[in-house]
Amino acid sequence: MRVVSQLLAMIAVLVDSRAAMACPGCPTSRLVRQVVCAQHPWTNLAITAAPFAVFGAIAWGLHRMKGPLPSPQDRR
Repeated sequence: MRVVSQLLAMIAVLVDSRAAMACPGCPTSRLVRQVVCAQHPWTNLAITAAPFAVFGAIAWGLHRMKGPLPSPQDRR
């Protein structure tokens, strides 16, 4: 039942959503494009991706520290 309610909520949101509008030629968008893409695009990309890499490394390390799960016979 929960899946059905989530599906209905998603359909309601998608039906009511309108297309996002942007102004690719306005002065603000040209300035942002110049700042982000013109000088150091790889540095900007690395700074954007760095938090995801750090979080992934921490999650991987915590997962490795957990160790094997006990077998059902050991729980008795």
